[in-house]
Amino acid sequence: MEKTYSEELINDELIFTAQDFKTKDEIIEFMSQRMHMLGRLNDYQTYIQSVHDREKCFPTCIGFGIAIPHGKSEGVKTPTVAFMNLKQEIMWNEEEEVNLIFLLAVPVEASSNYHLKVLAELSKKLIEEDFRERLKNLGDKKEICNMLTFHIN
Repeated sequence: MEKTYSEELINDELIFTAQDFKTKDEIIEFMSQRMHMLGRLNDYQTYIQSVHDREKCFPTCIGFGIAIPHGKSEGVKTPTVAFMNLKQEIMWNEEEEVNLIFLLAVPVEASSNYHLKVLAELSKKLIEEDFRERLKNLGDKKEICNMLTFHIN
């Protein structure tokens, strides 16, 4: 029987606005630490290694100044989406700059396509230019949280 997750994927404690980080590693580590502090990870090191491994295989920039790093790991307790907007764009890889970052955490025991469902839901929202512009410019965490709330079964 497939396990479904009804837990909240994102909340205002997982939203970071007007940040001033300079590298993707700093961003991934900061957001992962927050996930861990909030009890969403079983094992910080295992999770963060899965994210870094994924980044090495294929950068997670999707265009429009957006990166969606993610990890499917035994280190994840609760499916989670964290969001950050930056004051200034940073180079995510050799070719792309980003200022909107979504960090996804998915437990290994989640269905094999769970992270794809989360990515699909995010993509539906991010395709709209007005939506992206609001995410770049908003500082109100509750409003951003409302914009990004969705549930996956």
